[in-house]
Amino acid sequence: MHDVWVEVEVRDASGRLLGVSRPSEGDNDDVFVLRATMLDGAADPEILHQVHRFGTPAFDRTLPSHGAQIVRYELAAPNDPSLPLRIDARLMHRKHSRGFQLAACEASRTERGKAFAHWAEALGKVALDPCTRQPLTEIASATVWMGDGATHLDRVPLGGAARPTVERLLGQALGLLRETQEHVELAKPSLKRALVLARASDSRNLVARVELLLGRLASVQGRADDTVAATRRAEALVGPNPVFDRVQGDAYARVWRWSEAVDAYRRVVEASPGDWTAWRALARAYGSLADDPNALAAAELGLRLAPRDEGLLRSRSLALTGLGHPDAALAEEAWLRHRRPDSAPKMLAACERKHVRCRTDRQPIPHYTLTPPPRKAIHASAKPR
Repeated sequence: MHDVWVEVEVRDASGRLLGVSRPSEGDNDDVFVLRATMLDGAADPEILHQVHRFGTPAFDRTLPSHGAQIVRYELAAPNDPSLPLRIDARLMHRKHSRGFQLAACEASRTERGKAFAHWAEALGKVALDPCTRQPLTEIASATVWMGDGATHLDRVPLGGAARPTVERLLGQALGLLRETQEHVELAKPSLKRALVLARASDSRNLVARVELLLGRLASVQGRADDTVAATRRAEALVGPNPVFDRVQGDAYARVWRWSEAVDAYRRVVEASPGDWTAWRALARAYGSLADDPNALAAAELGLRLAPRDEGLLRSRSLALTGLGHPDAALAEEAWLRHRRPDSAPKMLAACERKHVRCRTDRQPIPHYTLTPPPRKAIHASAKPR
């Protein structure tokens, strides 16, 4: 329900606005929004958070802690741009999306809405006006220059773009690891350069971070032994950490080396027993070895933390069935009740046919076009900030 998006502006050296991506009154299909999308029964995005209409989860474009996302933009530049180009990007936030606020505003003007506000005040509460303009918060920003003259002394990168090169390379590589398996190799040049810079900085922690991402890259490509080698090099630099075991476990699981995956995941849950995703991975690994007692034990411990997780419910159901337990039917019912519906792929395909939002958000790395602003806006904002 939160509204978080990236605004991008491109100007030439004279301050002329060449392209922009920011929310407007329209559909905003060319604005990158960090959001999770649910589909209703008609395969349309449910943007008003009407929970009773949820049909299936579609895409999750939110950003986890220590995560990164790559977004690509294209711009049809004029034939005679005044170089260098200035690119400004801002990460913006407001409490609710425009669509949700408009719906709440309209509802507050109905007789039912007015009665709600009246009784809220009668009971000593503050009746909030949902039609009030929401405050905007700038979470982060970055400015870079491109083209001839970009390295002039008064044209220095600002904000996030001013971070050390090695940090920016690590962020870029982390985002590129979201790519499909055949394209994840794109992260390798950034990681190789980051490794050179990290070693030159004499920072053991930086080198370990690069090695960890090299291990994750190898994991996605099915090179489990290379993953183990990279994480062991990282561990030799900074000491044991469950993140190394988790990356190793995932690498083994991807190539069905389940016994080794179990050993790695066991070390993770011992070090981090509150991580329900680690219990889910361990339960699946035990189940893949047909070790139903241990799969059941791991699933039960994970379900204490995430009682409605589909993967944990599935592992418990299969383990109880394998053990011939009398509760197997109830466990299967619970799993089927919380799993993604079989119609999800069909609904996603239907949403892609109808909505640009679905076609864009389905891509591992979304692609947007920076469009020129209306002529009036060009004159009104000719001076660069």
